[in-house]
Amino acid sequence: MPDNSVFDMNQLLESTCDDRELAAQVVGVFLNDIPKQLTDLDAAIAANDVKTAERVAHSIKGASATVGGEMLRVTALECEQKARDGDINGLMTYIPDLKSRYELLKNALLEAGFVAE
Repeated sequence: MPDNSVFDMNQLLESTCDDRELAAQVVGVFLNDIPKQLTDLDAAIAANDVKTAERVAHSIKGASATVGGEMLRVTALECEQKARDGDINGLMTYIPDLKSRYELLKNALLEAGFVAE
């Protein structure tokens, strides 16, 4: 039984009106975009730029929700809140989990057959 906290296929299909072709396209964009977003988040943290970090974390949160990645969404929300509070050190503590949960979601999406590696 799949772990819906990592990937909830029903959420992905709901967000794409049960259109599997559209879902595959959305997943493709997600998988191409999130690594860049993670790099941007690292750069914002290194620059102590909480506004950019908040914006990037917000984007990751929304994209994760669209593809049904609840664990990643929750972690991105925590990052967004830490950035909004100006807590760069607190934000940094969530980055390893954010990256590992992205990898879990990526693998679940690939296993579900929405994209080819």
